[in-house]
Amino acid sequence: MRKNRILSLTPAIRKDIKQRYKRLRLLDYGGEALELIHRLRLQDKLGDDYNSKGVTLKKGLTLLPGTTGYNDLHNFAKAKGKSVKNFLKVKRNRDAVIEYLETTEERSVEQTPDYLIQVIYNLRPGLKVFIDYRDGKGYRRIAKVKAIKLLSDISSKVARTFKGMVLIGYNQTAMGDILLTLPEPEAFEDMEDLDDIKYLLDSKFSNIFLIDSEPPQSSQKGR
Repeated sequence: MRKNRILSLTPAIRKDIKQRYKRLRLLDYGGEALELIHRLRLQDKLGDDYNSKGVTLKKGLTLLPGTTGYNDLHNFAKAKGKSVKNFLKVKRNRDAVIEYLETTEERSVEQTPDYLIQVIYNLRPGLKVFIDYRDGKGYRRIAKVKAIKLLSDISSKVARTFKGMVLIGYNQTAMGDILLTLPEPEAFEDMEDLDDIKYLLDSKFSNIFLIDSEPPQSSQKGR
């Protein structure tokens, strides 16, 4: 993490962010400050459709601002020339959105462990993280802090034998929940050899990629 990253908010910092939120470098901020920047950018994007509490389509189905589902809903309403509120007043529109959300597949994303940790850290309240250890039990809910610790442990343990880039593929539902597929914490404990780690990933976790950062050696001429 950058040592000079601004994490907390003072009145002066809050005022500066509100005035310059479109032009700020996200890498320079974290915590409350980064959350404020994301909220201001989202409000700017959604305009009158921004609702910090989200939109409840039916019992148990609430879309929060910033999620894929909320953005899709905003675009559906915009295409009809209406606000989200007025768009959803028409029952067939509401029913169509519910059907779309319940049938659409999760969005697949690939990111480095550090970036994924930031994604989870900045999840809005109400959004959840689920994990599948490939143990036959499927997805189960995991606390955000535990997911972040597991990603950090995996990154550090792989780094002991591999100096390239690690990419982790994960899914995000239209409602914004994160679906992870990762080894259990103790999976790497007895592994000191890179080949053992690669075997584990290839056999069970094809969503985790080890990308060699070393450039290929050029063949010598005259041989």
